[in-house]
Amino acid sequence: MVSCQEQPKHESVDSVPWVEARKSLTAQVRGAWSRSVWLAIGLQVYLTATVLLFAFGPCRWVVRYPVMLYGFLALSQTTLFIGCLMGCRPPMRRGHPTWNGVVILDASLVATLLIVPVQVVTRNFAGISILEAVIDPAKAYYASLDVNRDYFVISVLATVSAPLRCAFMPAAIMCWPLLGAVRRVGVAVAVACLLSLGLISGQAFGVFDVILYLPIVYTLSEPRSLTNNRGSDSGYPVSRRTGVAGYKVSQVLLYCAAACVAVGYFVHSRMARLGENIPREAMSWSTEIFGFRLPEVVEFGLFFVSRYLTLGYYGLAGCLELPFEWTYGLGHSAFLMRYAALFDSQWSWVGQDTYPSRLESISGYAVANYWHTAYPWLASDFSWAGAVVLITAVGYLFCKTASEYCVTQDIFTLSACCQCWFVLVYLPANCERFNRPEGFFAFYGSLILWRLSRNRLSSARGR
Repeated sequence: MVSCQEQPKHESVDSVPWVEARKSLTAQVRGAWSRSVWLAIGLQVYLTATVLLFAFGPCRWVVRYPVMLYGFLALSQTTLFIGCLMGCRPPMRRGHPTWNGVVILDASLVATLLIVPVQVVTRNFAGISILEAVIDPAKAYYASLDVNRDYFVISVLATVSAPLRCAFMPAAIMCWPLLGAVRRVGVAVAVACLLSLGLISGQAFGVFDVILYLPIVYTLSEPRSLTNNRGSDSGYPVSRRTGVAGYKVSQVLLYCAAACVAVGYFVHSRMARLGENIPREAMSWSTEIFGFRLPEVVEFGLFFVSRYLTLGYYGLAGCLELPFEWTYGLGHSAFLMRYAALFDSQWSWVGQDTYPSRLESISGYAVANYWHTAYPWLASDFSWAGAVVLITAVGYLFCKTASEYCVTQDIFTLSACCQCWFVLVYLPANCERFNRPEGFFAFYGSLILWRLSRNRLSSARGR
C-alpha cells in the first residue's frame, strides 16, 4: 500500500500551462473587443456632435432640403457604426509581432529624418523661420501660397516612402519605453520636423496630423506588465509603481494638453489670417445662445472650431440636389485628377464633373475655399450609395485593425488603423488622405503592409 506521503501530487486543472494560456488569451480577446468597441462609440460621438453643431451651433446654416440631408447623414452613420461593430471581433488566436517594433521605428525614423527636413527647406523659399511662423501664421500662410512647392525628385521620394513613414508616430509612441537616449533624441527631432512642416504653411492641419495619432495609440495601448505575465512581449512595459489608473490618467492629461495646444494654434492662426476682417457673427453669437457674453478669444475660437467642423455639411446639402455624373474613378482624389490631366489633357474635364465643381458652377460655393465632406467626392466616382458603402468599409477596417493590434501587437497593423482613423476624422471636411500623393500612398500602402504582416503571422501559425 502506498502511503499518503508517497502518493503522486496532481496539479490542479487551473495550473496547467495551456489552461493558463487559454485564460490569458480569453482576457486579451475581451480587452481587444472592448477597446475597439469604445473606438467605434467614440467615433460616433464625434460625428454626431458635428451634425448637432451644424444644426444648433453658433454658425447659422440654412439648407433647402434638411430632410434629405439629415436622412442621408443618419443612414451613413448607422451603416458606418454597423461596419465598425462588424470589425470589432478580434482574432481568437494569439499572435506575436511578425516584425520587431524597434526595427520598424528605426527604418521609419531614418526615412522621416531624410525626407521631412528637406521638405521644410524646399517648401519655405520665402525664408520664414519657425518662430516667425508661430508668431504670425498669416505671414507663413500667404508666403506658402506664393512659393510652396517640392522638387520632383523629393516629391517622388516622399510619396514612395510614405507607407513606411506613416508608421513612425505609432511605432515611436508604442516603443518609447524601450528606447535609449540616442533613439529618443532622434524621435524628438523627427517630431519637431513634422510639426515644423505644418507650421511653415501657416495651417493647423499639419499640427493636427501629428496630434491625432495620440488618441488611437493610447486607447489601444495596454500596460501588460501590470495585468498579466507577458511582460515585455507587448513591447510596451510599464513600471509597477505607476499603476494602471495612474498610467491611464497620464495618457489622458498628455493628450488633453496636446489637443489644447493644437486648438490654440488653430484659433491663433485664424485670428492672424483674418486680422480686422473678422466676421461680426463670430463675436456676437454667445449672448444669443447662452444669454451672456464669452471672452472675445473664446467666442471667436468656438465659432471657428464649429465652422470648420460643420462647413462640409453645407456643401454636402447642395451636392445632394445634383444628378450623378460619373468621373471614372478619378473624381474622389485631387492627386489622381491632377496626374490624369498631366498624362492626357483630355482628362482635364474630370475635375469639372465632380459634385463639388458642379455645385460651384451653379451656386458659387468655391471648391478651393470651402468643404463638402468626403461623401460628394466619393459619390462622384461611386454614387451616393457607393460612397456610404466605402465609408462603411473604412469603418470596418478601422475597428478590424484596432482589435487585431490588441492581440498581435504588430506595428504595421497599428499604422493601418491610424490611417483609417485619419480618413474618418476628416470625414466632415473632405477626402484629405486621397488629395495629396503622400496621404494616398500612406493609406493604401499601410493597408498592404498590414495584409503582408497578417500573411506572415498566418504562415508562422501554420508552422
